Amino acid sequence: QIADALLQQPQPQPQQQQLVGEKNRVHGILLFIRYLLDDCDWRSWCLKSEQTMLLLRGAFARIVDFLHKVAAHQLQAHLKQEQDCRGHLIFDDAIHFADSDAEQLVVVANWLTVKEIALLLGKLHFVLPLPVETRNGQLRDQVLTRQQVHRSGALLMEILISSKHRGVIDKTNMGFLALCQSLFSSQIPEFRQLMVKDWLNFILDKVETNPEAFRWVRRSAGLPFCIRAILQGDLLSRGGSGLFDATFSRVMRVLAAATTTEDPQHPQHQKQWKTHVHYLNLASAIFVDANSSIEVLPYIADGIRISLAGFSHPHWAVRNSSLALFSILFKPSWSNY
Repeated sequence: QIADALLQQPQPQPQQQQLVGEKNRVHGILLFIRYLLDDCDWRSWCLKSEQTMLLLRGAFARIVDFLHKVAAHQLQAHLKQEQDCRGHLIFDDAIHFADSDAEQLVVVANWLTVKEIALLLGKLHFVLPLPVETRNGQLRDQVLTRQQVHRSGALLMEILISSKHRGVIDKTNMGFLALCQSLFSSQIPEFRQLMVKDWLNFILDKVETNPEAFRWVRRSAGLPFCIRAILQGDLLSRGGSGLFDATFSRVMRVLAAATTTEDPQHPQHQKQWKTHVHYLNLASAIFVDANSSIEVLPYIADGIRISLAGFSHPHWAVRNSSLALFSILFKPSWSNY
């Protein structure tokens, strides 16, 4: 019934740039579904019978497909529509509203919808049974399927990387963290390879080889949170498997090399300093995270040296991110003296 009610919501049309109009806001029902998920023991339900499993799989498949459809529309609007410094959409004169309040409602509904989609996707993958590994090493779908896991992770990463609205980034980070924690807890090798190879290493490789691919906004927008969520998921679910040290050592190694070898006359200088800024912002996001407060201790001294070296960089963006990193590291470094 909930799936039917959700699918009866007015569907946004391709020509609607605002996508979530005054009469088709869906974030309320998405919030209701998210709260409902906390009140039921879905895993016990699935053990009752194969028929129950198939019923739930069909219902939630419709919900997940709806979330992906609306999210794709929202992301398209964010890419096409002009945004202000907060990440709110700015509508031109071609779109008419009754008054300024009507326009404000659409703007707020836009980012509330993206926020609720991200939180609901994370919640679905945290409380519903994921695919399980059979004795012969194959994955068998449960309520959620293997394809849904891949699609949902890719969508949450795309939202984090493409959005600059702070509220959207924060809530999407929570949804993506829930997904990563659930996948790491499953201890299924395919899911671990998916997160480490296809998600984490892919993003790090892209930062180092093609940093222009990411939208250039202050503090690298949601890029640091995307990487941090994967590392947090590993720490929270497994207590650490060496993934954090391997990843953060790579980041600090690139930063240390950049502070000593970056040459303004080098043809690749434009690419180098952007990589430098993204990794400084990533380091700041990880150092400030309470979940990794113990794991980062061996890197504090190197972090201070890297931040101090960045003060003399010719690009203001590098100097600014270096100062942000130094301010994060300075307080814990001197708190015992």
